[in-house]
Amino acid sequence: MDNNGSHGKLQNSGAISLTKGMHTIRVDYFQNTGGQELDVQYEGAGVAKQTIPAEKLFHKKK
Repeated sequence: MDNNGSHGKLQNSGAISLTKGMHTIRVDYFQNTGGQELDVQYEGAGVAKQTIPAEKLFHKKK
């Protein structure tokens, strides 16, 4: 998803089907003026829309 440009808080969303297991995500953040806020959320079968919990995120080993 691309939510590029100078604007206030604006939600952008999309949908993809994933298999069970770990998946790579990448979030690039640009902040020019205005408030500083970034929230990455997910939802799915049996999971209400929510900010991705820190315990669900892992750094990819190089």
